[in-house]
Amino acid sequence: MAAGKVPMQDFGNQTKNDMPFSEYSVKTSPTTGLNDTLPFDAQANVGRQMKLIPYDITGAGYQIDQVAGIPLTTPTPMQGGVDFRLLGDEALKSEKSVVSGILNEANKYDDGILGVVSNMGGRSNDFSHHVTDTMLDIARQNADTVDPEIIEQFNKEVRAFKGGEDFLGLLDPRLDEQLFSIDPDIRLSGDVRKKMAQIMDKATYRDSGLVPSMGAIRYAVTRPDLRHALKSGDDSLNPTGLGVVDIQPNAMRTDPSGNYPFSHKTYLHGIHGEDAGGLLTPVPRKIFFPDFFDQRVAYGSAPAGTRRSAETSNVTQLNTQKIADDISNYDEFYQRGVLGY
Repeated sequence: MAAGKVPMQDFGNQTKNDMPFSEYSVKTSPTTGLNDTLPFDAQANVGRQMKLIPYDITGAGYQIDQVAGIPLTTPTPMQGGVDFRLLGDEALKSEKSVVSGILNEANKYDDGILGVVSNMGGRSNDFSHHVTDTMLDIARQNADTVDPEIIEQFNKEVRAFKGGEDFLGLLDPRLDEQLFSIDPDIRLSGDVRKKMAQIMDKATYRDSGLVPSMGAIRYAVTRPDLRHALKSGDDSLNPTGLGVVDIQPNAMRTDPSGNYPFSHKTYLHGIHGEDAGGLLTPVPRKIFFPDFFDQRVAYGSAPAGTRRSAETSNVTQLNTQKIADDISNYDEFYQRGVLGY
């Protein structure tokens, strides 16, 4: 989606004192290549059961070298988002309970399910190692110029969060292991990583110079074509279908402590599946999953709660001929400019 057509994602608590969007910048370099993929064929998959799988909006196959003019001491490896499926033979990575739910759904059907990636918003990346790694790198570079009391205040705020009581501290050399160990007795939850980003977004830490802009970091680790987003009251326009994965019944589950090498710092659990392609132009969620949105309207549900419900519920949909036609036609309509944006 081109800049100028749609607004910037909500990347942070912007005020008049923040770095303006126009100064957000990032330098990257390629790392691992991505497997080849083809356009998703909605027509060939009529009759398949689809499941909405919410994803953050990070990228994969490259590294972040510089953010807002600040070179990183250790480049951040990008290995997430919709392109993760193109790094190897795992369809996706997530929390253990999420992977269990996906496999349970696939086991209901002889031909499994199509997992349809639906992208979340500008702060969804906070859970990921991409934001955490970049934030820590910049904070540690700037720590010598910041009042030690500010750093200790940050540590106390993290420790006050449920699950963060044992947080070692921003400058502790063992913190990286604590955040990303494959040992569950050591590893802090992803919710702690997310909370760290939320705390660092406060004016206290931005104005101290510890991390000048969390928004710039979120922007940097976002896949470039997802840095802008359409807005709607119920978030039914979230980009959906950039990637689709075919997950068969009894698909092999993966984790680094058992049967699979470590493949993603953010998540330890995954599942095998085949890439089923992706759309050249992502479509709104409501085109792939109309029953969910129609039901919300019929029940009188508040539009503001629809996004979270879609991302935390088991949203499934049979791919009918009408849905397949709507998906197939959307790109043509978008390119012709008849959709109104």
